[in-house]
Amino acid sequence: MSESKQAIPEQSVVSMVNGAWTDHLGIRDRGLAYGDGLFETCRWVDGQLPLWSYHESRVLRDAARLFMPIDSRLLAHQQQQFCAELVRLGLLQGAVKLIVTRGQGGAGYTPLAAPSVSLIWQHIHVSQETHLAKQGLRLMKARLPLSTNAQLAGIKHLNRLDYVVAAASQPLSAGEQLLLLDAEGFPIETLHQNIFWVKNRVLCTPQLVSTGVAGVIRQIILERLAPALGLAVAVKRFPLQALLEADEVFVCNSLRGIWPVTQIEEQLWSIGPITEHLQMVEKSLWPIV
Repeated sequence: MSESKQAIPEQSVVSMVNGAWTDHLGIRDRGLAYGDGLFETCRWVDGQLPLWSYHESRVLRDAARLFMPIDSRLLAHQQQQFCAELVRLGLLQGAVKLIVTRGQGGAGYTPLAAPSVSLIWQHIHVSQETHLAKQGLRLMKARLPLSTNAQLAGIKHLNRLDYVVAAASQPLSAGEQLLLLDAEGFPIETLHQNIFWVKNRVLCTPQLVSTGVAGVIRQIILERLAPALGLAVAVKRFPLQALLEADEVFVCNSLRGIWPVTQIEEQLWSIGPITEHLQMVEKSLWPIV
């Protein structure tokens, strides 16, 4: 049956797997067996993916780092097909999640030399929790450290057990988030966001050469927003004390933008002027980036 004639099932989450309107994936898929893949979670606002060019570039680049080539024309075609259907269904807000796996085949851990990559698309309803953008977030240090692997650092790959186990082992209250550290106690990011802080008008963020996820909003802040505001930027391996001595702190991701941080355990902050300015500039990007 051709894609154009397939009926889209009635379901709360609209999904498309390799061009078919379904939520089923073969049990031999390497994404299920080995976490062999990566994913993107994109803000879907007013029927548009305003940051798609950033997500598309990252997924193509990171897939190449995993020796998992993606057909860029197929990716673009399916993205347009999926988004057009969401608009037709009147689903104009939320998030679009793309999961890419190496598909099926191979001998155990050894993949096929020319795999048939799976592209899985989902529409997700998202709670924006806008009050945290105004009130700020409290961070608690995670008891479990992140694993390190320079080959995988920065990639939003499917191997997220560090994050799952950290979340499961340390339940939090509303308005709290985990601050994730590496094995030597250096801050990396939070459970869901990249982290920045300001010290003497220098914008600081951890380098992600051995672990962590290089987020899209992090990239936009470093490449566009900070230079536009004339902010000096420092990206390096900072000790935790450098974060605790900051003038202001904030976190960010592509779904919820920039949230201030008002507390890390006993250390308190007010919401700072640079954070507020960056929030205002970042909001102006939607949906025209």
